[in-house]
Amino acid sequence: MLSQLLLGNPAAPLYKALLDSDLGTNLSPGCGFHDDYRTTCFAVGLQGSDSDKTDAIEQLILDTLQQIVADGFTTERIEATIHRLELSNREVGGDSYPYAISLMFRILGPWLHCNDPISALQLDDNLKQLRQNLAEGPFFENLIKRWLLNNTHRITLCLSPDPELGPKMDKQEQERLNVIKKNLSADEKQQLITQAQQLQDSQESIEDLSCLPTLAMTDIDPVEPHTDSQDIKIAEKDVLLYPQPTNGLCYLNLSFPCDHIDEELRPYLPLFSSLLTQIGTDKLTYLEMAQRVEAGTGGIRANIDILDDIDDLNTFKPLFQLRGKALNRNFDQLGAILADLCSAADFTDQDRLATVIGQIKSSWQNAIPGSGHSYAARAAAGQLTPAAKQREQWSGFSQFKLIKQVAELKAGQLDEIVAVMQQIAATIINRRTLSAAITAEEKQLKNCQSTLEQLINHIPQRTTTAAVQAVAPIEPTAVQLGWTTSIPVSYVTRVFRTTPFNHVDTAPLKVLAALLKANYLHREIREKGGAYGGMATSNSESGLFSLMSYRDPQLERTLTVYEQSLEWLQQGDFDDEKIKEAVLSVFSAYDRPLSPSGRGSNEFANQQQGLTHSMRQQFRTRLLCVTKEQLLDVAKRHLSDKLDQSPISILSNEEALAAAKTNLTELQIERI
Repeated sequence: MLSQLLLGNPAAPLYKALLDSDLGTNLSPGCGFHDDYRTTCFAVGLQGSDSDKTDAIEQLILDTLQQIVADGFTTERIEATIHRLELSNREVGGDSYPYAISLMFRILGPWLHCNDPISALQLDDNLKQLRQNLAEGPFFENLIKRWLLNNTHRITLCLSPDPELGPKMDKQEQERLNVIKKNLSADEKQQLITQAQQLQDSQESIEDLSCLPTLAMTDIDPVEPHTDSQDIKIAEKDVLLYPQPTNGLCYLNLSFPCDHIDEELRPYLPLFSSLLTQIGTDKLTYLEMAQRVEAGTGGIRANIDILDDIDDLNTFKPLFQLRGKALNRNFDQLGAILADLCSAADFTDQDRLATVIGQIKSSWQNAIPGSGHSYAARAAAGQLTPAAKQREQWSGFSQFKLIKQVAELKAGQLDEIVAVMQQIAATIINRRTLSAAITAEEKQLKNCQSTLEQLINHIPQRTTTAAVQAVAPIEPTAVQLGWTTSIPVSYVTRVFRTTPFNHVDTAPLKVLAALLKANYLHREIREKGGAYGGMATSNSESGLFSLMSYRDPQLERTLTVYEQSLEWLQQGDFDDEKIKEAVLSVFSAYDRPLSPSGRGSNEFANQQQGLTHSMRQQFRTRLLCVTKEQLLDVAKRHLSDKLDQSPISILSNEEALAAAKTNLTELQIERI
């Protein structure tokens, strides 16, 4: 709780002091309290700073903590943090991994540090003890003094980029290898050769997997799960209600189409989404809004989403989504906050805009090295379908370049950005085009309706809407794209345009990707090539088949492996058991458990997309009936025969891409 009080949101005192200092662009990764290490620790710092500011940052942290001890925390702030703790403990998650595992992670900290493991799940008892401690004196302030200010077990770290470190380490490694090679005897050299051959033989041998437990096809439910919903009218708008066991929480989703946005405004939609929930209104500052959100909700977020057409890869539906969650008793507060954001968001505080844009830039810089295969594949896919092109503009390298350009502007130089944000708000947020959904327990759904009606009536109703912007079809092009950044490895991707969801080939392509990953790419790219991962994915809704490597020391070899993998498929060197394993792999992801809110959110998206239960049932049936003949057929028609229409996209360092350009003569290299 102390970590949340200090750093939990923009109004938290230590968070605010660090971001207002202009000593860095964002809080450093890993800030907060960590009880999942053998030794607990509290970490705080800034990224996007300069090494000569280290002492100033450290002193600012200590001075701010001293000031917090002197001033204390307000009762309102403590109660807001207790509310957030209660909500996070009540919420039944499970969209990222099963809810039971999240509960196990929750008990890990106390267990590691010799407390009762179950204590982390006993919220009421913990809150009772906390309130007793608060009544006895300045509880959190004393924690700061004891464990932060007066704690001599403290270390200050400054991590700075060194452009010479990579070459230096490579040189040291080569020197060590040269010394080892020089001192090897003839017998030792032969032993290495023998071991290498044994490794290769082992990698290429067929393993006996019959001793391992496995599922059968009969373990897969042939019936597509159904999510109950109710379609009602509230304030003359269609609203979908999803009764789910949410354990005392309500989830609200507001959806606005944005296919009518002018072309020059479209690139800024993700920035608009990021800024909207982090600014103030015409009556409240961003700090007051942050405190209000923490005290009354479990969080509000906005994003741009793309729904692919289930029958045509040349069309799609872009949406602006505004989502929030709250305890049942606070749903009216959630509605009031969303009403203010929809009707009175204030983008004129340029100091705040500059701070948030700097944070967004830092987040992008942190994300790309860890997900380079996704970004590289997204860039390639942008050459294949209009929806993929739009995704790349909104969540790919194009968006990162835009954010970097905007982040160069200081407060006072953002007049144009302010005008763009205001124009987008006035264009998108329109009661006429609104769709809404609520996910909650059955008994709570009726109680939510009056609040939603008030919210809808507060959303501006524009008398006219601009015409839907036409989307031009894309002719697939086999370009070669190279993206450089400061990383020591490569992310190598190749993408194919395939079929929309309702096409008969989509199910076999899904199974084909799992088959190819498990039986060829993993062995050739990871085991032999040394990459962290080699994978194939087939996105059934976007109609894209992707071959990808993750943290790959190779580059050209991986591209050769991709072509060889298609030859391997055509040879048909896989049996029914391998196909069964691929189908099971597909269903392990397709039937993964969802949280109650996730089930409601997914069904809302399906209904907006026109993806009916019967269509999903048909897809499930096709997955269960995939044959070897189908796999060979789709592999030839959609992959092998389309190599000349398949773009390549590689994220790597300048040296690796420059070397690859010798053979990839059409490689277009751009620094991100």
